[in-house]
Amino acid sequence: MSFNQERVSEDKLVNKRHNAWKLTLPLICAVVLTCITSIALFVNNPQVSYGVSKWAFEKSNIVKRSINFIYRGKQPLGIHSHNDYLRSDPLFDSLIVGAKSVEADVWSFDNGDVLPVGHTFVELNPFENTLEKLYTKPLLELLDAVNRARVEGEPPVGIFPDFPSETFYLHIDVKNDPDQVFDKIQKHLYPLQQKGYLTTFETVSQKWNHGPITVVLTGDYPLKKILDQKVRNVFADAPLNDLVGFKATITSLGYNGPLSIYSVAASASFFDITGSLGLPAGGLSDRGRRDVQRVIDKAHSFGLKTRIWETPNYPTEVRDLVWRDLISMGTDLLNVDDLTAASKMFNLQEP
Repeated sequence: MSFNQERVSEDKLVNKRHNAWKLTLPLICAVVLTCITSIALFVNNPQVSYGVSKWAFEKSNIVKRSINFIYRGKQPLGIHSHNDYLRSDPLFDSLIVGAKSVEADVWSFDNGDVLPVGHTFVELNPFENTLEKLYTKPLLELLDAVNRARVEGEPPVGIFPDFPSETFYLHIDVKNDPDQVFDKIQKHLYPLQQKGYLTTFETVSQKWNHGPITVVLTGDYPLKKILDQKVRNVFADAPLNDLVGFKATITSLGYNGPLSIYSVAASASFFDITGSLGLPAGGLSDRGRRDVQRVIDKAHSFGLKTRIWETPNYPTEVRDLVWRDLISMGTDLLNVDDLTAASKMFNLQEP
């Protein structure tokens, strides 16, 4: 082989390597970017699960889904699992720590019965993450399991084995098309209601059935449809900072009963109640405590549970101080992202 032929061969080899590097570099950049993004998301929301963790914990989730593994030995905790569907095992991660309230954001985008669950429209997976698959069906299976030995005529027991009369709050946040979503929700709740598992209020007899599951509609719910139910199986999330105005709205629609037969819970954002996102180093200011205590006491006077959302998450020291204040002031459902930290907080509050 001549010198020129060798030089041509070397040039071809260099070009091949150069072209291979040009093809490989974008792939490497994409992998690095994905890793950085995943780490950032996990740091900001450690409760969110991604594909790898879901597969890794699939076996343990099977164990967690057994009624025999659900939280035992202590009082269920006044914890509300915010955006519960983002957790590695929705519903069950919350039940394990004793949380007695979860939240699912639901959407409707066709004429079928499926209600996809997700925070935004682009996140929806109508084949996997649905209200039925994540919540109503698992709850039905859990309650069937714990009520297997139930004698006919006896009321069903709840999903917390050591506190069978404790109700579990399923908050359904209506994100779009309120009337259509309401009708679809009714279809999903029907199997639970048929077995007496839902809290209901019969408007004619004025009779309550306090069931293991209490459904609260929040977000863009159709209030008139809730009011018009003969047997009310869902209840409106009342505005915690304007209960008098909410009652006036109900009255204007032709309903004059006590607020507690239309709503069992009330919520508002931390900002709407305190009027400021700024917090002193010690947590809530004296004025902030007075504002929060006022709305909690008002809700309790109406017979409603309370929940305050968008409380500060960072720094965690301030978050914990605010949580302690809210618990000491009697909030019923502490709105949280970090279930572990919240459960520890409640356990520290015990005498």
